[in-house]
Amino acid sequence: MSLLSINEKTHYAIVLIAALTQVKTPLSLSDLADRLNFSQGYLEEVAARLKSSGLIVSTRGRNGGYMLKDESSVTVKDIVEAIDGVDASRSTQSVCPSHDISQKIQCILSEKLGQVTINEILSSYETDLSR
Repeated sequence: MSLLSINEKTHYAIVLIAALTQVKTPLSLSDLADRLNFSQGYLEEVAARLKSSGLIVSTRGRNGGYMLKDESSVTVKDIVEAIDGVDASRSTQSVCPSHDISQKIQCILSEKLGQVTINEILSSYETDLSR
């Protein structure tokens, strides 16, 4: 049983960020799509959201591509918010007790996801996503 389900775009984003942590030079989206076995079109959508949120940067030209802006501080919450466009910790007014409970759960999850960096997740894996 899974208590928290991550949507496909968020999954792509996490794997993309993970791959970018393992390289020191920019990677093109076509290169990343090949390495990760992802659809390039779908990856373009995900990369655009990550770029607009400031998590990744792109460079143009012959040796251009995408890189992480700052790998040491990227949290799972940053990635989720970049893709979903929602700050789960923000408060909303509700008159329904069940919404209050859901909001409280969202706040707890948001706080915990904000404490987990992508490097912490990767430290427990030996898979090289950069090849």
